[in-house]
Amino acid sequence: MNPLSKTLHHSSRWLMLARRGSVIIETNPLNIEYLKMFYEWPGYLKRWPFWICGGTWDLGGQALEPFREAQIREIWLSGGKYKDTDCYGQMREQLERLGYIKNPRMQSVAELDSYFDRQWKLLLELSHDGYKEQSALGGKPGHEITVRIDRDGRLVKCREGSHRLAMLRVLGITRAPVTIDIVHSKWALADDRAAPTSGSLAAKIRARLEQDYGQVLAWPSWWPNGCL
Repeated sequence: MNPLSKTLHHSSRWLMLARRGSVIIETNPLNIEYLKMFYEWPGYLKRWPFWICGGTWDLGGQALEPFREAQIREIWLSGGKYKDTDCYGQMREQLERLGYIKNPRMQSVAELDSYFDRQWKLLLELSHDGYKEQSALGGKPGHEITVRIDRDGRLVKCREGSHRLAMLRVLGITRAPVTIDIVHSKWALADDRAAPTSGSLAAKIRARLEQDYGQVLAWPSWWPNGCL
């Protein structure tokens, strides 16, 4: 039985339809863990229509170094002299040896310089003006830094915003909006099994988010408390 069939097989209270960016919380970037590379997530999660998902999608993985954080820290500590950093030197050497840079893909010194200059300017902007939600910048809520909640309640990094998250951590910014695109059913239903009549599933989950992670900034209006 595939994950969608399993979900439909259970109570209709599970069927919390959620577009990307529907649930946004404000949390400490240090709460977010890196456990999987982008290619280790099951492909069906990108098309999953509900907010709750059972199955084994969250299993496996291991503690990983936060993506780009070491590089971003070098750029910040260089005071803008990013060409003197080890990370710039390594990428420049790779360009000269292979004729291109693997990740991110670049094929010239001009592209490399532009990439590092952009990171430096974004760091300066964040340090001066703080971090803003995508909606305040004219962007889409679905493009906030994105996480998932696994069965153990860990905020696990996925999808959008890896560079931004690295910058927040390097700069010591302690509160930032993140969107939660999927939560595991074992986490979502843990309290529901213990106290099934103590309120709607949506209301209880929202209360747990506020208690454990931070303020809820966005919540789907189509999840009325009386219907779940």
